[in-house]
Amino acid sequence: MSADERTVETHGFLGARIALVKPASGHRPGLDAALLQAAVSPQRKGLCVEFGCGTGAVALSVAARAAELEVVGVDSDEVAAHQAEEARQLLQNRGFAERVKFVAADVTEPQLGERLRPARVDLVLMNPPFYAACEVSASPDQRRRVAHQAEVDPLPRWIAAASSLLVRKGDIAIVHRADRLAAILKELAAHRFGSMKILPFHAHAGEAAGRVLVSARLEGKAPLVLGAGIVLHEADGAWTQVAGAILRGEADFGLL
Repeated sequence: MSADERTVETHGFLGARIALVKPASGHRPGLDAALLQAAVSPQRKGLCVEFGCGTGAVALSVAARAAELEVVGVDSDEVAAHQAEEARQLLQNRGFAERVKFVAADVTEPQLGERLRPARVDLVLMNPPFYAACEVSASPDQRRRVAHQAEVDPLPRWIAAASSLLVRKGDIAIVHRADRLAAILKELAAHRFGSMKILPFHAHAGEAAGRVLVSARLEGKAPLVLGAGIVLHEADGAWTQVAGAILRGEADFGLL
């Protein structure tokens, strides 16, 4: 019996442009996922692979926005990958579901490329766990803990895996903590990425950036570009106009 033929608790994402299966526990997608999907232009073509896809928010969002893009979501959490596949089958997602698939796998496994069909990867998206286990208190929810924390920083291994999958001049986009920017740029350069673009996000005007969106091109030669910062909240806590557009899937950062 398919997901649309039985009762599945769902919730909307990206201004209800896509439907997701609502997990009973674990991480639920929010602003970081919205920021990552907005990095992709609606005109983007080829094959996009998302590392750490969770329940499918970013993978389904970019497929909904970019009509000629094939998307594969990869996650080591088998439950999350299964929920993403359930979401893919929902009637609300039928307009783009045939261009999306989900794989339960470690993104660093050597055979990952063989499991992607076609094997040509033009774009990799990632929103890695932000914290090492020693940096923050562990969540009592095991699946939420895995989404937010890692025993060993996954960033070097994930960027290395992306460089091995991408075609020459393929692109990568990463959402992460702003205080990890130096480490991100170092790892990208170590794995032959160039043409880097950095877009900072500020919770409120006048505050230091809390998040960065970094894009880069494999073997790119263009100079680094630092974009103007985007403020997400008004003084009263309401979303700014640009943040609202991001959350509705109406924003295109022009990075990829």
